[in-house]
Amino acid sequence: MGKATHAEVASAIEALEQGDRVRLLEFAENRIARIGPRAANGRTADDLLQEASQRTLEGTRSWNPKQVDLKGFLMGAMRSISSAWAAHYTRNQRSPDYAPSESNTGSNPSDGNGRSVIDGLTSQTPSPEDELIRSEEANERAKIADQIEEAFADDEDALTVILGLEDGMSLRAIRDEFGWEDNRIRATVRRIKRMAKRFSGVIGEQHAVR
Repeated sequence: MGKATHAEVASAIEALEQGDRVRLLEFAENRIARIGPRAANGRTADDLLQEASQRTLEGTRSWNPKQVDLKGFLMGAMRSISSAWAAHYTRNQRSPDYAPSESNTGSNPSDGNGRSVIDGLTSQTPSPEDELIRSEEANERAKIADQIEEAFADDEDALTVILGLEDGMSLRAIRDEFGWEDNRIRATVRRIKRMAKRFSGVIGEQHAVR
């Protein structure tokens, strides 16, 4: 059994238990909070979940039920989609598309990331160079995370741990929820750490060359 058909995806989505639906929405809310409302650009957690579901139904993102369950797959899809939103915002944050709406203007408006615009008028305002450095660092972290996730596409245990951590779960909670032995989750974490170190080193070398 390989890629699921449209009918199989639709049936699996319909069969999701309420607990799984709640976890998926909580994960989506976590992702929206991670990238910030400006990068989300008005899109909600429900929008993110719907986008991931729609892409899976359309086959834009291929789900193989033998490799990962639908909940884990949709979590991975939402992570990738939200990361793409964040990357687009980083590249185009001065675009009118990301201009604050009128609802954000007032006596003490926010810049969309929890900071008052008034704060931006003080000496604490980051310079363009500081903003560029922060953007590059954020992009590098996102690149590493995406590469790690892609590298473990066929490793269901590693994906389970990665997505669980993204969902705010502790390693103990992940272990208990899936009924794993200690040695299983320890071995999985070691694989993830080795891969993270490898990708961090590669990106560090590329940065040094520049």
